[in-house]
Amino acid sequence: MTIELRSKPSRWFLYWAASLMVLLFLGIILAGLLVMRQGYVLRHGIVEGSSMEPHLKGPRVIWTCPICSLEQQFTLDTCESVKPFRCQSCGKTDSASGVDMSEILKLGVQTRPGEIVRYGPTRMFRSLRAQDIAAGNVHGSGAKRGDVVVFQETSNSQREIKRIVGFPGERIAIENGDLWVDGQRYCKTMNETLSQAILVGGRERSSMKVKLDASSLDERVFLFQTSSESYIDNRLSRNAHDSHRLIPVEDFGIAVQLAGTDPMQHWTIECTLHSASRSQLVAITSGPEGIAIESSGKKTDVPLKSAGTAFDWIVVVMVDGFLLVGTPTTEWMRIPLETHDAVVEAMEWNGRPVVGIECKSGVVRLENVLVFRDIFYRGKLDSPTQEWDAEDGIVLLGDNVSASTDSRDRWPVRPNLSVLKGIVIEPKNPIENLVQQL
Repeated sequence: MTIELRSKPSRWFLYWAASLMVLLFLGIILAGLLVMRQGYVLRHGIVEGSSMEPHLKGPRVIWTCPICSLEQQFTLDTCESVKPFRCQSCGKTDSASGVDMSEILKLGVQTRPGEIVRYGPTRMFRSLRAQDIAAGNVHGSGAKRGDVVVFQETSNSQREIKRIVGFPGERIAIENGDLWVDGQRYCKTMNETLSQAILVGGRERSSMKVKLDASSLDERVFLFQTSSESYIDNRLSRNAHDSHRLIPVEDFGIAVQLAGTDPMQHWTIECTLHSASRSQLVAITSGPEGIAIESSGKKTDVPLKSAGTAFDWIVVVMVDGFLLVGTPTTEWMRIPLETHDAVVEAMEWNGRPVVGIECKSGVVRLENVLVFRDIFYRGKLDSPTQEWDAEDGIVLLGDNVSASTDSRDRWPVRPNLSVLKGIVIEPKNPIENLVQQL
């Protein structure tokens, strides 16, 4: 009988096999870490259209008025092909520009690309908003209502940007400019209001060095109202070819930046907001104890510690059926709005929204004054109402209502959450949304 002898594996082979296993294990771990890291890496994109104007700027045509030499911008994809440019300063038109847009571009007219935005994948926001998700304040996807999101319908399509307003299972409605969710009006916070607001009037920092003094003859430092129309209109100041239909806007406000004012000093300012159906007067008093606010017979005291010693912006806005008063990031007062037709008629505002600020006592220096309005949503073909079920998908709308193809007239089957590729990173101070529109 023959006994077969088997040689033992050499020590070198064992070392080689063990090393290979370790390298393979480390490679798997490294690949997993890289995949996880990709889920938290910020991405950058260029805005290619004007559906989110003026919140996010798309490509622009740069044109210089031959009369007053003022350089101005027109959003590229909403320029009407056979209309001449009209100067936003002197009002003169340039007949040479009244040709097809493709012909204008052939003539070498300067264009400017859309702005660059940063956005993070939804996985990152799920981590950042974990507590709000657990509390039911944020959807489980990581997105919350009002977020500007980046989405991609198919793997071959271009990525787009819209605002997400509806989630699976919800019924969304538009009623006279406002957004309704499951029969309840969507009420924004101060932060959300400013993040979505559209500037309609303002003074730049460099020119707004005005001192308010109760003893001065002209106490009214800033008054905004439309000069030729009956309403604050929904046209964008940066696009003269925007042909939006004029509409009454009830939700608007004023943001006032104080210049070097000592919060310990005593002063009182009054903000007035007058629309077609409302008249709202707000008195704000600063003193050693803090801030006192009074409006419609209701009073709110904000201790100095809560108000903050470094606040420089005061915001007063009528939005979603409420009056909000506070800083860009903190609400000092929120009270329901009431319609006061008799008061408005007596003051003979003729339906024209008016915003003013007046000093009643003390001395206040202003650095900046901004007048803004809320987004005014309209339905399909500019109808005042529209409603639909989100079903198993999401509802996406553009801020620039007439120049946006979105859930109002697109997607017979709602896109699902899988199309979301990220959420746009917004400034920490929402007032920057208005300042960048100056």
